[in-house]
Amino acid sequence: MLKEIRGKHFLIITILLFLVGGSLGYGQTVIPRDGFPYCEPFTSNTPRANTVFDGDPLQAVLTSGNGDPVDNGVLRLTSNQLNQRGWVFVDLPFSSAYGIKTSFEYFAYGPLTPNEPGDGFSFFLFDGTIDASTFEIGGLGGSLGYSPLRYSGGAFLGGYGLKGAYMGIGLDARGNWGNQYEGKLGGFENPFQYGSGLSPAFFPRYPNSIAIRGPVDPADLV
Repeated sequence: MLKEIRGKHFLIITILLFLVGGSLGYGQTVIPRDGFPYCEPFTSNTPRANTVFDGDPLQAVLTSGNGDPVDNGVLRLTSNQLNQRGWVFVDLPFSSAYGIKTSFEYFAYGPLTPNEPGDGFSFFLFDGTIDASTFEIGGLGGSLGYSPLRYSGGAFLGGYGLKGAYMGIGLDARGNWGNQYEGKLGGFENPFQYGSGLSPAFFPRYPNSIAIRGPVDPADLV
């Protein structure tokens, strides 16, 4: 399923990931970081500086002049093929003391299989000490690039999710972000089944939902 972001006039936007600075104690002076507010419409083929594009197997792309008219494009995260991850983040750490305000438009269309939507996407915060050279994305599917790739039989496969994860807001179309599948801890109550797949006793789905997940210490998962 194709997933795209169309920016408007907003603060601090990235469709997948944000950097967040360390905690602040009383008496400390907060100095705004150069580069903010971060306003990016993603309509042209030249993004702002410090905007990092990547993906697996293909990176996220700007569609201006690449399928869409010049200067009237969007940010496309993935194609409508299986096992796609595309992400963008702003490589500028900032203090969380003032909070975060953001707005954006997005749309998803063209599922590979009719009536079987793609998973969705997530909006991330992670530790500001991590830069483009040390960044590591989370898992596929219902992990939405944030949580671990998979949890099976007491063993985690594919790491522990987004490196330095601080918070993940998942806009979940298919319904696996809100359950405990893929090694996530906690989820919605009163589960129900959606679409095809295993019995809800294995991993109940919660389609068309929005949920927030926090950081997890890997030591808590063994």
